[in-house]
Amino acid sequence: MEKIRLALVDDHRIFLKSLSALFQFEDDMEVVLTAVSGEQFLEHIQSFPEIEIDVLILDLKMKGISGIDCLQQLKEQGSRVRTIILSMFDQSPFIHDAFKQGACGFITKDADPDMLIEAIHTVHAKGHYVNPSISRLLVDNILEKQRTSLLLHPGDVLTNKELEVLFYICQGLTATEMAEKISRSTRTIEGHRQHLLDKTNTPNVAALVAWAFREGLVH
Repeated sequence: MEKIRLALVDDHRIFLKSLSALFQFEDDMEVVLTAVSGEQFLEHIQSFPEIEIDVLILDLKMKGISGIDCLQQLKEQGSRVRTIILSMFDQSPFIHDAFKQGACGFITKDADPDMLIEAIHTVHAKGHYVNPSISRLLVDNILEKQRTSLLLHPGDVLTNKELEVLFYICQGLTATEMAEKISRSTRTIEGHRQHLLDKTNTPNVAALVAWAFREGLVH
């Protein structure tokens, strides 16, 4: 079995050790790198380019280089590592900044460990993860924005079915899973997904989720 290679970055050493210990019980995951600061992590990947990382678990608020700053530097370096932000904060500005800089997922530190495991699997397989509570806020705020005509150009308003598909996309469901939930064909789901991309002018699903945060749809 090919394991998901993880890098963990957090400036609280006890939390970092506990997080690392969590993955010892996961047969399909292994921790290949840990760091207690953004600076240390960036130094490690520059000094040891042979280390391959599938998913990076990155603390948002750290002394020195923050998680957002670290994401920005990775982005500038052309890194394609998929990153999940861990944070004590779940306010919109933090989520917005994380996705803007290329984060693939956002989890609060008080979340159940099973949610983090699920997020890692989803990000590794599909490229993005947004937990259901944020997904629900996302859809509710799109509806509110549409009612006040602040979001999209005339003719580009999202239909209720497109909103439902968007909600499931943010939960990480496949086209087949969405088709089963709303009793439509996979081809119809793919059509709705393409309409969402076209109406929001986003190139892919990850960018579609990030678009919602850039537009301030999550409060």
